[in-house]
Amino acid sequence: MKTQQKTRWLLISLSATAITLLGSLGSCHTEVTYKNGAPGQLPPITQTGANTFGCLVNGKVWKPEGEPMDNVLDLSFDPIFNGGTLSLKAARYTDSANLVIKEFIDLSMSQLNKSGSYYLDTIARNAQGAYTLGKESTTGVTISYCEFGRPKQDSRIGNLTITRFDPSNNIISGTFYFTIIRPHDTTYSCSTKVVITDGRFDMKIQ
Repeated sequence: MKTQQKTRWLLISLSATAITLLGSLGSCHTEVTYKNGAPGQLPPITQTGANTFGCLVNGKVWKPEGEPMDNVLDLSFDPIFNGGTLSLKAARYTDSANLVIKEFIDLSMSQLNKSGSYYLDTIARNAQGAYTLGKESTTGVTISYCEFGRPKQDSRIGNLTITRFDPSNNIISGTFYFTIIRPHDTTYSCSTKVVITDGRFDMKIQ
């Protein structure tokens, strides 16, 4: 897989997230060495800054995955912009039957200054969740590209709970779940629904 192609897909996937964080002054940004844990199992729910992320996507275990050069887990936090702004992006790159499968999960929220529970519903303004699934040939030709969580097009219900908000020790941890329903896509025959459950993350801001 070409790193340039993966970077292009990651940039496209960020358009599904309504809150833009990159480039904010005074922000903390972490590109972590992800701890993948046991195959086929979600990482435990912790609050120690273990640099873990996982969830179930349509009932199947989903964890960041990719070549060592890939940035598969990325966290940004700006304590000043919009009252405290968080962006968490996870990616998974896999190969199957001469296809490159690229998946992204994006979580973002503003006005974050303490632990608590936040709605991820469609009408929620300060918290967002999105999922992207793309398939590409080994020569770089797009086979399909399906976004879930697009503003004004898709409906979403869910919750994001910040279980530990500890900027003094550079730790942000939480749990999440959400379901997104999107209109039928005649271009790529995308599924009309994605269900993400049992989500958890435990991140160290460095």
